[in-house]
Amino acid sequence: MSLQPPTQLKATCQYRTASGLFCKRSVAYGEDRCWQHADSWSHRWKSLTRNQTVTFFFGVAGILGLILAVAVEFRHKLTKQEIAQEVVKELPPASPPPRPEPARPDSPVKPTPRTFLFLDGNLRFPQDMNEGRLSAERNFKVGERLFFNYFYQARGPNPIQSFPNTRWIYLASDSKHATQARIVKDFKQIIAKDWKNNPQFAKAYSLMHDGDLGQWNTVFAYSEDGQQIIVTQKDLDDFRSGAVVIFVLVQIPYKDDGKWHYLRRCQFLVPPAVVPAVWHFCDSFNDSD
Repeated sequence: MSLQPPTQLKATCQYRTASGLFCKRSVAYGEDRCWQHADSWSHRWKSLTRNQTVTFFFGVAGILGLILAVAVEFRHKLTKQEIAQEVVKELPPASPPPRPEPARPDSPVKPTPRTFLFLDGNLRFPQDMNEGRLSAERNFKVGERLFFNYFYQARGPNPIQSFPNTRWIYLASDSKHATQARIVKDFKQIIAKDWKNNPQFAKAYSLMHDGDLGQWNTVFAYSEDGQQIIVTQKDLDDFRSGAVVIFVLVQIPYKDDGKWHYLRRCQFLVPPAVVPAVWHFCDSFNDSD
């Protein structure tokens, strides 16, 4: 009589659930508990059937693959700055910036050509008119008015407008600095008064050009009461000795290219105050522009 091998039954979990029934999960042969109800990790591993083991390995591999994919994705998730840097790397090399030109020295500003007014020689003693011509200077005579002449011309490319002159003769006892300062101060007050009381001065002008014969004017001496001074013998004696010093001050305003300028002169006559005269410049009021 031949023996038949025993039929291998499918092993199931013998754990009774809360309902009193067996769990019935498949377990490996020789184990009575499934991986869920086993008492230890070693029994859980042993309780897995072949199919469950394969499924477990596939599950673990899937989880690991998912973790790896997430890690790679996170690794390659670039910030905007990193993306911009990557884009810049792909661009062609930029041309070098242009070199700044070396600073050039400022070109000298060319002054605007202008015309000047100037006195033609010194103040002049009396000159007589003979047959339409002025004679040479001569000394003063008793009985005539005390006066001096002055001549002025234009020099430059532009025509200028010459306005009314202010001129005055002062008789002083000396030529000290304090005396000069007092005389200049008084003359400035006369200028201001003339232009304030005569607004027409700003419109009354004569046109002068370079090369013209020029113009001349006369400055007379007046007393404190406004009368013209007539020369006496005593005056001549005082002029010669230096007891009386003659000061002459002149200001000629003019315009060149619409801008105001001034020709100024302050001089005093050095004794003996005769022809040929010696004139000395004052300490101030000779600043023509």
